[in-house]
Amino acid sequence: MEGACNLNNLTNKYMKDTKKTIDREKVANTTDPRLSNYDLDEVNLKHLNSGIEKAIESMKREEISKANSDDKPQTLGEYYAYGEALMVKAEALVKERITGHRKGLPDEPNYLHSFRVRDRVLGGHHWDDGDYALFVAAMLHDIVEDGGVSLDELKDMGFVDRTIELVDLCTHPMDVKDRTQRWVLMLARLIKAGDEDAWTIKLADLADNLAQSRGLEPENREFMIRVKAPLLMKLSGRINWVGDELKRALADDRNENVREEKTSGKKLIALISVKGKTDEQLVDELNQAVRKYREASALTALQQNPCVPAQCHLWAKENPTGEDLNFAFDVVKTYSDDSHDSRRLIKCKQCGQLYVREFYETIDWKDGEDPQYVTYVPVANETDADMVNKSGLRAFKLRLHIDWPKGEDRKIYWAGR
Repeated sequence: MEGACNLNNLTNKYMKDTKKTIDREKVANTTDPRLSNYDLDEVNLKHLNSGIEKAIESMKREEISKANSDDKPQTLGEYYAYGEALMVKAEALVKERITGHRKGLPDEPNYLHSFRVRDRVLGGHHWDDGDYALFVAAMLHDIVEDGGVSLDELKDMGFVDRTIELVDLCTHPMDVKDRTQRWVLMLARLIKAGDEDAWTIKLADLADNLAQSRGLEPENREFMIRVKAPLLMKLSGRINWVGDELKRALADDRNENVREEKTSGKKLIALISVKGKTDEQLVDELNQAVRKYREASALTALQQNPCVPAQCHLWAKENPTGEDLNFAFDVVKTYSDDSHDSRRLIKCKQCGQLYVREFYETIDWKDGEDPQYVTYVPVANETDADMVNKSGLRAFKLRLHIDWPKGEDRKIYWAGR
């Protein structure tokens, strides 16, 4: 509920204040050197237990009195009953309005995700912490997006302002068509609000989504694992549930791309700077980071999964000859054009296979027989060719080389075959 007391904070406050008193009494009254620290701890424990229930009960009532107006519960029992009633109402609403099944998990009803997120948030609190505004918001975090219930309708149903505020912060702007942009805008609002409870809900939401990410489309799962999770952990300053589930999700991917992408994720996080930004600047910063991620992710995939030119006559020979290469290509695109250093996209005249070709000549100004090196990287399309050109050909393990060092015979061979 709005302004609800946090029993953890109350307990910690009482324990801290009482411990100061006991520490002073220990120094003043302890004269027997045989009295161990264990004995003192037992004395402290008895001292605390004797008054802690009464003191905390008093502080609870004081906080509740501050937090609630005349029409809200005024006693501790009424407060708990009120919170439980709101939770029962939220559970029923979620079951009714969030229908269907989880993506890729036909036996998993959609609404169970909301229950698990609520339980994760509950699990992060002390058993006696009755922050029902937060718990109910965790249950309702998807009710606007997936249940079609408006914030005004939530208010009319009797949910408190604090719950509705948290649901609002955790909801994507549904008037934006692009899914990634919706997520970016929601994230920008979270950053600006700096609301710990909202971060708690979103981290619990992400952790549960990670735990069930196997059912997602590969592209969506990649984006969740290598963009959403690192960004939310970094920006919230917490790793708890998300860190554990992210490790499990990464461990499920038994391939080299995972280790490469983890590095990309670190680079991505380093790009985010949110201090002193306007709303527009912050959104632009996040969008730039997402774009850079997508480029890095695509580049890594291209490096780890090279285009094999199986249909090309050059691939048919482990060591092609000069005759195989002479007049074998048409130029599709020129990236750079210098007499000693050039790079082009070319196409095989026989089969249409695309290659990025780089020519490099070292000039020694001696006798005219300068060393020359030519590299070909096979690509599937022009988009991939542009990425190869941008990153450099040596970053790709499958390459055709023509090496002609000074004073040596020309050598033509495949690398990474």
